[in-house]
Amino acid sequence: MRAVKWKVSCHDSLFIQYIYGLPQLPEHCEWHALPDVIEGSLQLRFTAKGRPLASGDAIILPWERNGVQVSIVWKNGTNVRQFFPPSKGGIRVELDQLQAGSGSFLRTAKRYIGLGVHHILIGTDHIFFVFGLLLLVSSPRKLLWTVTSFTLAHSITLGLSIFEILRFPSSVVETLIALSIVLLAKEILMAQRGEHGLAWKYPWAIAFIFGLVHGLGFAGALSLCE
Repeated sequence: MRAVKWKVSCHDSLFIQYIYGLPQLPEHCEWHALPDVIEGSLQLRFTAKGRPLASGDAIILPWERNGVQVSIVWKNGTNVRQFFPPSKGGIRVELDQLQAGSGSFLRTAKRYIGLGVHHILIGTDHIFFVFGLLLLVSSPRKLLWTVTSFTLAHSITLGLSIFEILRFPSSVVETLIALSIVLLAKEILMAQRGEHGLAWKYPWAIAFIFGLVHGLGFAGALSLCE
């Protein structure tokens, strides 16, 4: 194995070891070099002694994070990336799942669906916005178009951000998300007084515009796991 790495929000490996704790290697593995941060990614170099890596071998990250995106480089040059969600006691990186060909579509899809559900459950900003749409739009058909529009826009900016085609500072994105909720709340109050604003007249368009912003927020949350 040449290296295994993941992105962290710090550029000092000693600080990472002090705050998060040193990752735990399988018993038959030893450090080839101490962990280091290179280009924003924490890199580990270690070697398996006595026997090759087998099913059940794992690196334990004693970190309280939403998950980690791991990129591993084997001696033959094969590079495999995989996402690992949090578990009890930290994050368990199953090394056999990082073998070439181990990242099947179904397994990868299952993990990212789980990450999406987790983000929705903790993402009160998205819940508030969608709940606001439910209060504003009374027609089931119009509501369907509105939610679909929000989801489509959310997916567009999420994809562009993941592939680093589109990037915005997180402070700007979070501010715009908060603003979208405030503006939607204002539209709801206006509708209760019998005043019809843009969101009441064109809810699908407003949902699409702010859905683009919320997609950037989801991408920012996902990047914290890399």
